[in-house]
Amino acid sequence: MPIYLAKSDQVKGIEWTYSDDDCNDFKCDACMASKAHKLPFPMSESHAALPLALVHSDLLMFPEPSVSGRRYLITFIDDFSRKAWAFPLLRKSDVLAAFQRWKAEVENASGAKIKTLRSDNGGEYTAFNKFCAEQGIRRDKSVPYTPEQNGRAERLNRSIVEGVLALLHDSGLPAHLWEEATQYYLDCKNLTPHAGIDGGLPDAIWHGIPQDLSRLRTFGCRAWATVPQHERTKLEPKGIPLIFRTRISHNVTNIVLESPPLSDSDDDSEDPIALLSHVVRSIADNALLDTAQVLAYAAHNASPEAPLDMLPSRDADPAHWHQAMRSPHAAEWQTEAIDEFTSLLNQYKVYVILDQAALPDGAKLLRSHFVFRTKRDQFGNVKSRKVRLVADGNTQRPGLDFQERYSPVVRFTSIRALVAIAVLRGYKIKQADVNKAYLHGKLDQPLYMRPPQGIDLPGKILKLERSIYGLKQAGRIWNDEIDSTLRSVGYKPTVSDLCVYTKRHGNDWHYIALYVDDLLLIGPSDDEIERVLSTLEDMYGIKRLGDAEYVLGIQLKRSDDGSITLSQERYLQDVLERFDLALAKPASTPMQKNLLLELDQSTPSDQERTRYLQAIGSLMYAALGTRPDLAYAVSYLARFAKEPGPTHWTAIKHVLRYIRGTVSYGLRYTPTPGPLYGYSDSNWGACVRTSKSTMGYAYFLAEAIHLQQLLEELGILYLYDLAPRSLPLASTCFHEFLSLSLGFPATINRASYSYKNNYINPASRANSLTRNPTSFSGTRHVRIREHFVREMVKKGEIKVEYIATADMVSDILTKALDPKLFVRHRESLGLRMPGA
Repeated sequence: MPIYLAKSDQVKGIEWTYSDDDCNDFKCDACMASKAHKLPFPMSESHAALPLALVHSDLLMFPEPSVSGRRYLITFIDDFSRKAWAFPLLRKSDVLAAFQRWKAEVENASGAKIKTLRSDNGGEYTAFNKFCAEQGIRRDKSVPYTPEQNGRAERLNRSIVEGVLALLHDSGLPAHLWEEATQYYLDCKNLTPHAGIDGGLPDAIWHGIPQDLSRLRTFGCRAWATVPQHERTKLEPKGIPLIFRTRISHNVTNIVLESPPLSDSDDDSEDPIALLSHVVRSIADNALLDTAQVLAYAAHNASPEAPLDMLPSRDADPAHWHQAMRSPHAAEWQTEAIDEFTSLLNQYKVYVILDQAALPDGAKLLRSHFVFRTKRDQFGNVKSRKVRLVADGNTQRPGLDFQERYSPVVRFTSIRALVAIAVLRGYKIKQADVNKAYLHGKLDQPLYMRPPQGIDLPGKILKLERSIYGLKQAGRIWNDEIDSTLRSVGYKPTVSDLCVYTKRHGNDWHYIALYVDDLLLIGPSDDEIERVLSTLEDMYGIKRLGDAEYVLGIQLKRSDDGSITLSQERYLQDVLERFDLALAKPASTPMQKNLLLELDQSTPSDQERTRYLQAIGSLMYAALGTRPDLAYAVSYLARFAKEPGPTHWTAIKHVLRYIRGTVSYGLRYTPTPGPLYGYSDSNWGACVRTSKSTMGYAYFLAEAIHLQQLLEELGILYLYDLAPRSLPLASTCFHEFLSLSLGFPATINRASYSYKNNYINPASRANSLTRNPTSFSGTRHVRIREHFVREMVKKGEIKVEYIATADMVSDILTKALDPKLFVRHRESLGLRMPGA
């Protein structure tokens, strides 16, 4: 610009003494800082000379879960043939396991070995480094913020999104069928000429033979399936309508969903009709769907040239018998199924075989089926394949086929208390589970069941003598059975938790906590623990798991000083992955101070409401378990679960971002003696919409002197209220006093006290009420039962002290705090990061 002006006759006053060469060498720092930009990337001319010599990979996330609950898709491209594969995933952390399974499959099919894996620098690929180094696979990673270096994988992602969108739009199918649409799209793409390989077909180059296109149909078109005769009555249709989702290959499933409805007219007769024979009809009980929906499965034999890249059939376990029998592991599944049926008949005496004519009039004949599960290790390698026979209890009739179905399980508060006992007293914590627990309970009324598909017993039925998985009353029957057994060996259930059993052993106590078929055995004597385990082993058969490491998803981390930390790190990591915030920027608190949310006037979609409820439920499980620091934020946000809006979802993400920075935190119990003490607090009139108050209380147990008497009825270490008590009281004093009186009986119900202990209350006026019943007349309307604490103070059983607001730990349970005070109270709750 200056040289142009100097040579121009349009301006004057510029003396230019520089040559053109001087101008070419001139560098302006300001221009470099303000005008820097990427140069265009040239088109890549390289092409792998051999199959699997170079593999491209990337991860794609969809905004809505699929029918199977998956939200992620990892893709792989063979640079030689340009063939593409895709694995739907539940979590980002599953990418390595998916790669390992895909690697084994394609290397076995092609006889080649993967030489180089190219991907971006995403955190989900970090775990690949060690595995690839061990397998001799070169890792080629793109420069950060340079997706062009992984262009083929990035371009495939764009093609998949556009293709899925087009398929769903054209078929009118809902968005949560993106997983099915993806597989159909890739199936077609691999059969489409590719410019990068001179018009060749990726599938043809990969398999080395021409491909058969005769089985291609329009995605979402109308299809009909023949129902096997043994699966219908004479008055039921022989054919059922389906929605076609992919070409018939081995193990391909075809789903019938509720939208769109199939027309009764001939308007859609131009679409190809897929005639699928030998289809088994079953009902899917899928928690992600609003109603039970029909599933139909193609049972055609796979042709030798059928592609082996239909990933749902490789990634997921067989959904029913026909799919299992078309899988590569059919012989193994069949052997396991026969063993399961035979063991229930001969070993466990669950049923006897009768002629169908023996079915009493009016009796319900239940259906049954096999459930197939593959157990894998942490690297995705198959450890074993198991088959379980279950009854279809969803057709049982209340009052006729079952009476009671409720079965108690141990509470989180009990687990925490028992761990505290073990730490303070130096007790052992052992774990065991009962083999096939539900099969040990005897039925209280006769039930009859059809043999499952795969067991050829024409004209026969099964009369159930014992409980079996799937029955409505199975849990209740097992609980009655194990309760009787534990009582017979000298243990009695506590009043406050029917699934915690105690037994005096000299001057000590032994405890057993029961959660369905999982048992925790806690006590000082190895002989007593062994006696109980041997009895259970003789009666039922058990798995001895040694020292407890995981209980209800909670990890027990032991330290050399005898302390134990309870952590839900793995669970919370899965939650972050599920909501795609595993790499989010951490927040310092779960909720911003003084945050006020209002009811949203817009109507959320079903997907938005479901996502919000799923987040609330996931967070509440953690708050009830080991994360009391989440309690207030979760309880506050749960108030908006009916009609959540964008601002509420932003607040949910803030909680998840806080978890991101504290995911490894847990409750740490140390063997340091100390008194039983607690904090109670209330936030009077906290809700601006209802003027209702929130109260919370927390108890801490560190004293070990009279622990055996204290915990005869099970003492509570931490107790915090996630469902805030909401009573419109007249003053802060009343509510604080109510918080105190509600909190202490909850503990007294589980403990007998023989010593004075501290109970700390925040308000001096509520403190005065515990000592002086006539301190002011305005308290007369408080019910008599709320003055229970006053009676305990008179007897000298407890001591109530005033504490300043700044030191009130239970504030963290009743309101959002600034970061400094929040961290201080969080540490007082006992929450620590590992090693702290």
